[in-house]
Amino acid sequence: DINSLHKAVLPVGWSFVKGHMVLNGSYEEAVKMMGGMNFMGALLNFPKDTINDETVELLQPYFAASDFNFEAAKKASGNVAGLCNWAAAMCKYHEVASVVDPKIQALRQAEAELRVAERSKSAALDELSLVQQKLDEMQANFEAALAEKASLAASTALTQDRMDAAEKLLAALAGEASRWRTEQAQFNEVIRKLAGDCAIASAFISYLGPFNKAFRQKLLATCFTTACTQLRVPFSTPNDVINFLLEEP
Repeated sequence: DINSLHKAVLPVGWSFVKGHMVLNGSYEEAVKMMGGMNFMGALLNFPKDTINDETVELLQPYFAASDFNFEAAKKASGNVAGLCNWAAAMCKYHEVASVVDPKIQALRQAEAELRVAERSKSAALDELSLVQQKLDEMQANFEAALAEKASLAASTALTQDRMDAAEKLLAALAGEASRWRTEQAQFNEVIRKLAGDCAIASAFISYLGPFNKAFRQKLLATCFTTACTQLRVPFSTPNDVINFLLEEP
């Protein structure tokens, strides 16, 4: 199992074999470990993230040995050669992970901070959207108020122009007011006496035609005007029938 690969690393021992210095090993222990049913699975599932610097340091003398490499081990066994590569790969992984892991942790921290910043940004954008909506409403109301103000200003200007024109007209007609009042009074007086003047003129035409001027004047003064006075019918005085009957050009 995996625990069988976590045995303590013994102090390095060297032996002189066939003219070469080789590491002391435990062949029996190695055969026992490699012959286990789960040995391949233990290699595949080895917890490489648990390797520490001390273990790698203690393995360095083995890597420094002339026979602890793929080519030399392959002469004895292909499986042993593969294990040499596997051990070197685990140490290399630890060396790389020692450099990369802090960066990975920093990356994860940065990603977490980025997520927080993005949430804050999203909240700020939502708030900005609400503020923009209110600003748009206020702008629309402001523009509507400006349009209404312009309309009122135009209406006020038009009314002022009309008032100015009316004042000018009244000022121009002010001089005619006295004459109009006089003429109105005279016209009212003519209307009041119109019935009497018509009656006298009608009588004059009907009855006084055959007579001379003196007698006509006498009859007008003694008969016709006297009758109107008695009947309280107003008439013009002095009464000029000729001018009354004339048609003005």
